[in-house]
Amino acid sequence: MKSKNILILFISLFILNMSANLFANSFAETFGFSAEGISRGNAMAAVVDDWSSLWYNVAGLGKTQNIVGNKDAEKKDVYANQIATGYLLTVPKLRLDIPQRYYGTYPNYYPVPTKAADKKPYGYITFGGALDLLNLLFLPDFISSARLGFSMSVNQDFSMANISSLDPRDHDFIRYGKRIQNALILTGLGFGFLDDAFGGGVGINLNFHGKIRSYLDTTLTLTPESIQFPATNNSFDLNIVPGAIAGVYLSPGKFIKAIEGLEFGASYREETRLRIYPFGINVLLSIGGFAIVDLPLIMDIQDYYSPHTINGSIAYTRWNITLSAEVGWEMWSKAYPAKNVTANFLSVPRYRDILVYKAGIKYDTPLTWLTVMLGYSYVPSILPKNAGNKVGLQLRGYLANPEAIGGMFNYLDNDKHLASLGFKFTMPKPGKLTGQVYLTLAYQFQYLAPRSATKLGNLQTLGTNAWFDSYLFNPSYRFGGMNHTIGVEAGVRI
Repeated sequence: MKSKNILILFISLFILNMSANLFANSFAETFGFSAEGISRGNAMAAVVDDWSSLWYNVAGLGKTQNIVGNKDAEKKDVYANQIATGYLLTVPKLRLDIPQRYYGTYPNYYPVPTKAADKKPYGYITFGGALDLLNLLFLPDFISSARLGFSMSVNQDFSMANISSLDPRDHDFIRYGKRIQNALILTGLGFGFLDDAFGGGVGINLNFHGKIRSYLDTTLTLTPESIQFPATNNSFDLNIVPGAIAGVYLSPGKFIKAIEGLEFGASYREETRLRIYPFGINVLLSIGGFAIVDLPLIMDIQDYYSPHTINGSIAYTRWNITLSAEVGWEMWSKAYPAKNVTANFLSVPRYRDILVYKAGIKYDTPLTWLTVMLGYSYVPSILPKNAGNKVGLQLRGYLANPEAIGGMFNYLDNDKHLASLGFKFTMPKPGKLTGQVYLTLAYQFQYLAPRSATKLGNLQTLGTNAWFDSYLFNPSYRFGGMNHTIGVEAGVRI
């Protein structure tokens, strides 16, 4: 029966290690969605009017009357249709200043590397477009703009999602690296009314939920070799689950000449997550042809998480300069750990809601083909300040042997300052072409304010070598660093 117990333990550990639990957002929330948005500090809800409206404020699809080919011409050609593609690359320079970790018991210690800060450059590719519905449908005259938009962003290797396991005790920057390498698919409609004096829009952010079923039949022969013959049968169903996006804008200067150039915008994005539940596994263990154990297991796999987000923005344009400011409320507190984590650990740090502050400047230079943009954002950490110091309780054997570790958990996230610079080049119309070609270049610098985590080891073994062993495996540390992001976008308005 000893072999049977070992086999059950092996199977259980194997299945538990298959469970994924991480809460991270998308690349767009960490850096930005478009090259112009990044250049302007992502303060875009009041001013956006292109394909990226689907992320910043879908109502911007209903704002076309200011998109003209030549503002000085008697006849203004509105360039409402658009196609674009872009690429964003980030080069992380993160820091985790941690003493050498050791595993083992006195005096036999073995070094354990910590590579949480070793993030390689990564990026994603974006495709987007907007279609003018006024050319296709008969709509009332008070509808001044109507567009259908679509955008899709994928990882630079064209993968849709990178799913990886994350134990809450792992050292990991939760808003960088593989944790945010997930595809975005958005579509929506925007309408403008009374010469785009105000407008609104709705759309969806496509998300995925799924179910997995796995059956494992393991036979343990009664030979000295104890040969195992597992037979498995798996199924995986993945379904699309839409998350709502919505927005409005108001341009009161269209009614009151004295405040011409003043604009307001507000947007909402519903939370999205990848959740595979239930993850059902049935293990049948037999010895000598007789069933000994029939072990059904239900797992809960969760991957990326994006919170409910509300943005409010104001902008003002005068003398070819547009100033914009925005506040975003990100409701991270609604995220929750997977069931396999809550079943094994108590006091896992929960995320907190944050207010994100953004500001941007756009200057249309006297050179009609050149626009210069600047931006700044402040993004607080989604982790409470005591997250790295918090006492965690790991449950073992149905509470028979729990371990209380001071500073057990090692999620990493910092307060961040983002500064950006960008240039937009609008090409003159060549020959008889009716389109307007543009190229946008952006650079963003992120500074992660240093933060520390204090560890106290296994509190139940204070004053013994066992306490020292536990501290060496998880010592105190500081973390921070920076990120460099470059964006390029090319498109045409028609």
